[in-house]
Amino acid sequence: MNWTLVFIVNWLVNILMIEYLVIRKFKVIIDVNEARDSKYPAFRRTDIVWINRVWLYMTCHLSVIRVILPFASLLICGMMNKLIVIGLKPGEPITGLRYKLMRFWCAWSSYVVLFSAGGAAWVSVKRPKVCYKKYLGDDWVGDYDKSTCGCVVSNHTSFLDIAIHTIAQLPVFVSKVEVKSMPFLGMTMEICNCLFLDRKDAKDKKLI
Repeated sequence: MNWTLVFIVNWLVNILMIEYLVIRKFKVIIDVNEARDSKYPAFRRTDIVWINRVWLYMTCHLSVIRVILPFASLLICGMMNKLIVIGLKPGEPITGLRYKLMRFWCAWSSYVVLFSAGGAAWVSVKRPKVCYKKYLGDDWVGDYDKSTCGCVVSNHTSFLDIAIHTIAQLPVFVSKVEVKSMPFLGMTMEICNCLFLDRKDAKDKKLI
């Protein structure tokens, strides 16, 4: 068997899939609207640098591996986190060494998922220089300390948002109850004491 030919054919097929199933379908999401972003700088998209043809075409021949890697990383992350919380009661805060170890495994898994899904080789965290006093009052003070951050409200565009936030800090998400049954991901989110809501049940809104 000519493995070079197999590689080239596989690469061309994946390029076509990337072009028609990713880039063209995501065009509305990844296009930069400078007029809007200049007016509302806090909502400027900074996560689309890796969604470009050059990078995606170069890495798309690894598509099979990139399908397997995120599931494998989530499985490993879930198993390690399960070991980390041994001895903790359900709902008990995760602190100290347990917190640091869980942050490491969750961040590592998030990097793997982001590379596999979008080809992002690295993720940098930049804090926006914005002032919310107009909306939250004159006593508002920006606090981006990842160890004390109380609440993050953001636009939700895809499951990759979970990975982005997990790299920045170890968050407790408010999620729909269906995520709880997802393989590997649901287990890790349950260990992190995420709040699962049934959107069909009005009573669940009181849990927030």
